[in-house]
Amino acid sequence: MKMRGFGKRETAVMKGAAVVLMLVHHLFYQEEYLENCIFLLPHEKEGLLLFAQMSKVCVALFVLLSGYGLYKSWESLEQGTRITWKERVQFSFRHIKKLLIQYWWAVIPLAVFGVMTGRRPLSEVYGLTFGDKWKILTDLLGINYILFGTSNLYNITCWYLGVAMGLYLTFPILHWMLKKNPFLFCGAVLLMGFYPGAILIFRNPVWVLPFAMGMLFARGGVLDTVRTMTDRLDWASALGVVLFLLAAARIRIRYPIVSDGLLAFAIVCVILVVVNYVRPVGMILEFLGKHSANIFMTHTFFYYYYFGRYFYAFRFPALILLSLLLVCVVYSIALEKGKACLHTIISRR
Repeated sequence: MKMRGFGKRETAVMKGAAVVLMLVHHLFYQEEYLENCIFLLPHEKEGLLLFAQMSKVCVALFVLLSGYGLYKSWESLEQGTRITWKERVQFSFRHIKKLLIQYWWAVIPLAVFGVMTGRRPLSEVYGLTFGDKWKILTDLLGINYILFGTSNLYNITCWYLGVAMGLYLTFPILHWMLKKNPFLFCGAVLLMGFYPGAILIFRNPVWVLPFAMGMLFARGGVLDTVRTMTDRLDWASALGVVLFLLAAARIRIRYPIVSDGLLAFAIVCVILVVVNYVRPVGMILEFLGKHSANIFMTHTFFYYYYFGRYFYAFRFPALILLSLLLVCVVYSIALEKGKACLHTIISRR
């Protein structure tokens, strides 16, 4: 796979890597999940547990890519013309609308299955009283995490929707600050990231840090430069990139979440090196990246709410991961085919 610069294909590769890290994190981050697994190497269990816990960096990687992609998308629309604040707000809401529509398509069929089979009744999630039912609407709007935390989410993994929408709404202001004065931008980001009371739109404002990193990388062409450099790396330089990853991981152990953006950047660098030497890896990750949103929104239904014992029955961690990945990809492909067929039918009328 030939890569030039850091564009949509590279972003898809990184999303593919992020979604694999996400599955590893959710499948293996608690020791009780590993009780029946088979391990062939000494300390393999401890190593997998540590790696799975570190794999929560997938959130920062998704957020960094969101900041990068939004900035690039905005710049392609602006192209030297003056953009009004109304257009800035419309830009944010277009992305929120796109995210919610994808969320509804992916989750509602599985939610209907859960309700009809009794595997996940609505009363179990939202409460028994009539007054609790309005939480169904707020969950469909993706804001239950902001309002109630994780206690009233039909799919607990979709807490990220609230974070993403908060970042989308904040983007026009952050973009204006970055254009106006980078120091103002950095000050605002640090204020939002470390003092949650400074902004009420986030439940966990720390995710604004990797989001801002993505914006800065897009403005400064950092990822484009890194991509170009990986084309000319020798083995010694590649080893230096790996050492950077290990250093970032060590910092993350000492300062979790806050330093996730640095580790996410290190992962991007390493993956760019890997796909340069092993191109099939890039092709696989790019394919997974195209289905990453559907995998993110649905995998919890399969491995946690509905069919978890079937996946863990494989016992070997690699087989557990691959089986879940396969089911998620098949569902995503079927979902996209169904959407395409429905669109064709509607367009003919």
